[in-house]
Amino acid sequence: MAGCSARSVRDRGDGMAASPAEQLRDVRLPAEVDHQRPRLTSYAASCAIAAGPTAPRQMRRFAATVLRHWGVGGESEFEIREIVSELVTNAVCHSGSSDVSLTLTMCGGTVHLTVRDTGRWKPPGRRDPLGVHGRGLALVRKQATRSGLTRSAEGTQAWALRIVPEDDIQQPGRLSRTPC
Repeated sequence: MAGCSARSVRDRGDGMAASPAEQLRDVRLPAEVDHQRPRLTSYAASCAIAAGPTAPRQMRRFAATVLRHWGVGGESEFEIREIVSELVTNAVCHSGSSDVSLTLTMCGGTVHLTVRDTGRWKPPGRRDPLGVHGRGLALVRKQATRSGLTRSAEGTQAWALRIVPEDDIQQPGRLSRTPC
């Protein structure tokens, strides 16, 4: 079942799961956050959606909303969103999976993300002569502090770890009514 959570998940009332952005509108995170020591706070959020053409954009928006709420901004927020987009795009384009999930955790000043699919990876097609495709994992390796990939009979887990510099951590904010 598709859904996203950062402590709670919202249903639209019609039996269908709300979009990641809709679900985050009602997320309640701890009200008391030690703003003097934000690096000692830990958070977790996850989202599972259909692996379709809009999945990278939806997951990027989910990650942006979560990161802003956690107080992650600046270059780190931008690069983490790009990492999410690249890993989700790879899962959608190369795995044949019907769904894809994203888990974000932050402990201290480190964000860890994992993208999972349940498909079997297809071998890459022929090389792109224009160089437009096939650069995703290289970009992830450049922007992440560490990254990796694990394939098994159950699917693939692609993960990345990003240490967030002190300058990119602001006071955690409140979720806006329109996170996207």
